[in-house]
Amino acid sequence: MTLKSRLALIALLILGSIWALYPRTTVERVKRNGAFVYDTVKRVPLKKGLDLEGGMYLALEIDESKGAVDDKKGALERALKVVRTRIDQFGVSEPVVQMAGSDRIIVELPGIDDPDRAEAVVQKSAFLEFQITDKTQALEKV
Repeated sequence: MTLKSRLALIALLILGSIWALYPRTTVERVKRNGAFVYDTVKRVPLKKGLDLEGGMYLALEIDESKGAVDDKKGALERALKVVRTRIDQFGVSEPVVQMAGSDRIIVELPGIDDPDRAEAVVQKSAFLEFQITDKTQALEKV
């Protein structure tokens, strides 16, 4: 890389950084002391969590009433992945899905609209069903 191309790349990175850090502001007409003035207002979207926006908090545990689980840690990790993929369908901004201790999964869903549906989807058991899709005699030939 030549010196000119390096300097051009550095200048481009500096300009890109300045553009990214440039404050996003708008000018609004605001009434103050009976007169309208133009004021610069910075627009920063706030992300509200469970404490401000409301939402749902779930704690999931392994059900050992039907027998002991051999690989508890592995089962929790698999369940964590399944719960994360199920939570993604709700479109909740910044959901928290994490392990708590050695036998619990914590789920926080800020701003959820339908808590009953969310609870049903998170807690439902996985079910795998095999069905024959080819009704011909192809299976008998094997």
